[in-house]
Amino acid sequence: MVVDVLCVGHACYDLAFFVPHHPAPDEKIFSKELVLAGGGPAANAAVAVCRLGGTASFLGYLGKDPFGERHARELEEEGVETSLLVHGEAPTPLAVSLVKPLGGQP
Repeated sequence: MVVDVLCVGHACYDLAFFVPHHPAPDEKIFSKELVLAGGGPAANAAVAVCRLGGTASFLGYLGKDPFGERHARELEEEGVETSLLVHGEAPTPLAVSLVKPLGGQP
């Protein structure tokens, strides 16, 4: 398949926990919301190309686990060509973020 852009590199699965404040040392807090989405710079670039009307293929790694399977499905739903996607036994990389009401403020 001929595409406009070949995106090569990192893919991960993002877990964004929305929290009421920055946790103190050893403090346990509860998340008000959890947002799950595929991420990683190269994977995100491939999606952006497709959303802007171009065609893109992603060459990178995702594990054979629920996060990798979900991310691959999201890429395909966005129109990214995934025949070069490498699936392996190592887990899909995860990125975990705490999203606070004031952004980067403690």
